[in-house]
Amino acid sequence: MKIALVLLALATATTIFFLIKKPETASKLPVTIATPSPKPANFNASFEIYTNGTKRIFTDTKYHNLSKNVYISSPNPGIIYVKGEGVTWTDFFSTLPMKVAKDCLTTGTGQVFCTNETKTLKFFVNGSEDPDALDRKINPNDNLVVKYQ
Repeated sequence: MKIALVLLALATATTIFFLIKKPETASKLPVTIATPSPKPANFNASFEIYTNGTKRIFTDTKYHNLSKNVYISSPNPGIIYVKGEGVTWTDFFSTLPMKVAKDCLTTGTGQVFCTNETKTLKFFVNGSEDPDALDRKINPNDNLVVKYQ
């Protein structure tokens, strides 16, 4: 009888041990933490450039669809399609065959308009002058106006 009780106790203890003990292989498995993938941006903004009172147009195909993250297209080349996260105005202009810097604008045809003693290059975001506009991230429905006068 004592042997039966000892064997029963031993069997119970062994069963409990194996039920509670975690398999060693589980601790060696890599832990994967689910993190949401950043969603790509998908919004529009707009821009206009004026030099000496003349609005520049961007209907030439050399300006269209030049990047997958930010681009303009032929139906309305004043609308910017932003598909990438954190795209700045400088990022946008760097996709075009022209140069826009804080004090100088070089058009796609090679004309140069730089701030000098009589004229200045100014940037307006959503109607407010912003000398640092080129460094700003493009936000949904933003409107950038560049004026040289």
